Amino acid sequence: GRILTYTRYREGLPPTPPRDVPSGGLMPTELGSAYNMTGLTRLGFTGKGSTVVVFSFDGFEQSDLDSFADWFDVPRFTPQVVGGMPSHRTGESTMDLQMIHAVAPDARLVLVNARPTVEGGGSVYEKLGALMESVDRDFPGAVWSLSVGWGCDRLMTAADLNPVRSALAAAHRHGTTAFDATGDMAGLEC
Repeated sequence: GRILTYTRYREGLPPTPPRDVPSGGLMPTELGSAYNMTGLTRLGFTGKGSTVVVFSFDGFEQSDLDSFADWFDVPRFTPQVVGGMPSHRTGESTMDLQMIHAVAPDARLVLVNARPTVEGGGSVYEKLGALMESVDRDFPGAVWSLSVGWGCDRLMTAADLNPVRSALAAAHRHGTTAFDATGDMAGLEC
């Protein structure tokens, strides 16, 4: 699998999708069908006028985003980066940005560096709450993608999570919709 994917990458071809995903993989053209969005796309809903904020611990390579756009014939895009580009690269942010762009090619994409919330001293959740408040001020009414997940009520006390809950509630009042991870660690830690 990995050797074939790497070989395809070196030859300038799109990666081979995993076999356990419907239709042989969720290519950009298939996302609408898999998530029952084709009717919206036909009606012209492309994300125009919307902002999608991706909170992330890792960065992306612009060349990866460009290759994705070229391979799948979608417009090239460059997300705005807030808080500096994280030096760590796992592919999570790249994947999130690519899939969001495939679903909403006209949306403004913003990557927010959340790595400082887990570095240094102090409460992670106080720092995360402050970061969310800042993003809410700068991008009111945006769609938030919290792909990494931020923990689970069973692992923290309610008091630990209060800064995040408060910031998220305020953002919701300003029109923000937030999506949190349901797989990976966020689905397993509880």
